[in-house]
Amino acid sequence: VWVVLKQRRMMSREDAIVEEAAMNGIGLKKRHVFPIVLGVVFMILFSMFMVWKKLTWFLLIGANLGLAAHFVYMRRRAKHASGTGEVYVKDAGLEIS
Repeated sequence: VWVVLKQRRMMSREDAIVEEAAMNGIGLKKRHVFPIVLGVVFMILFSMFMVWKKLTWFLLIGANLGLAAHFVYMRRRAKHASGTGEVYVKDAGLEIS
């Protein structure tokens, strides 16, 4: 959580405005993100302790697929935004191929 907050502080003003506009476009506010994540983690832990194997695996795999889909979406959007068609997308100083 602290790493995410630190990177958000390092964002340019334009990027922060674009991100907030995208979140508002789908009806989500910044203050809703943390409780949603906390609720998903709590549900996963609760289902683990209750030994509900199918629900636990469903939530774990669903969270992983959701994060992977978001990562792919962000990479594609960054490639199209650059307009150069480069193979590499620079993200926080790292080159991701």
